[in-house]
Amino acid sequence: MELDLEMSSPTVLLQAFWEHILHTQCTSSKKSVYVLLLFVCLVSFVCSSIAEKDVARTDRTHPRFADDDSIYLVRLSDILTTYCFYNFDLGYVQGMSDLCAPVLDILGDEVESFWCFAGFLDVVEENFSEDQESMRQQLLTLQAMLKVVDPQMSDYLAAQDSDNLYFCFRWLLVFFKRELTFEETMRLWEVFWSNHLTPHFHLFFALAVLLQSKDVIVKDKKDFNDIVKYVNELSGNIDLEQTLVDAEVLCLRFMAGRPMLPDIVSKLLPEEQLSDLQKALLSESIELRGYTCVADGSAVLSASDP
Repeated sequence: MELDLEMSSPTVLLQAFWEHILHTQCTSSKKSVYVLLLFVCLVSFVCSSIAEKDVARTDRTHPRFADDDSIYLVRLSDILTTYCFYNFDLGYVQGMSDLCAPVLDILGDEVESFWCFAGFLDVVEENFSEDQESMRQQLLTLQAMLKVVDPQMSDYLAAQDSDNLYFCFRWLLVFFKRELTFEETMRLWEVFWSNHLTPHFHLFFALAVLLQSKDVIVKDKKDFNDIVKYVNELSGNIDLEQTLVDAEVLCLRFMAGRPMLPDIVSKLLPEEQLSDLQKALLSESIELRGYTCVADGSAVLSASDP
């Protein structure tokens, strides 16, 4: 997509940005491939019934997808059905419609949306694997991160048989899509895609949400069922901007204390040292929260709030 930056509308610029950050460009040959794939899928009915069930309940409160005869519902179904044939080994897995809908909303065009969605899935495909090993590893890593930064909360969850953090599964699978508004989701995904500080920033965002929930979960002594109920009711109640700030501070704190971290956590972080600006931001954050920072970074990691 060639752009005149001065003449292009914000919508066109945003479309180009999503195509760029997902490393996709819809060429004429790709358009032909998509049409062929869609034709084969429609003739063979590959995965159509499975995908259509999810399409029927995806983002129906959003103007694009609200009407039963919405062309966007048709496009969403076509894209997901075509992806089944495009990536036949993986096929369609529940949750993919949540990832596809924002892409379609931004790009509008069915073919361009398909290739951007395919680019997105190239990055997160392992999340949808049948053995769920990638999701298991992410939850184990998040568990280790919580134990480092807040042992009290970690121990409390363990006492409630909740330390496996399965209640966070949906967060990581669809990148908080069901916890945030449509617009907030797109804002958050752009931060994740930018690989800000680390390609694993979504785990620090999840950690920030957990720590924000400590008072409700620990001080109110919620049991296993109450924890699951509380987390499910977080939808629409996460302060995106504050949580992004908290996640960034957490990441900087972990970077400052990197030599002390277990391997499962340290591998999330870049090898380089904190820059002077990052040190200043971290020191300011610690000072504002009343922490004492020592040279080896231990106080940075032991503080219980982000």
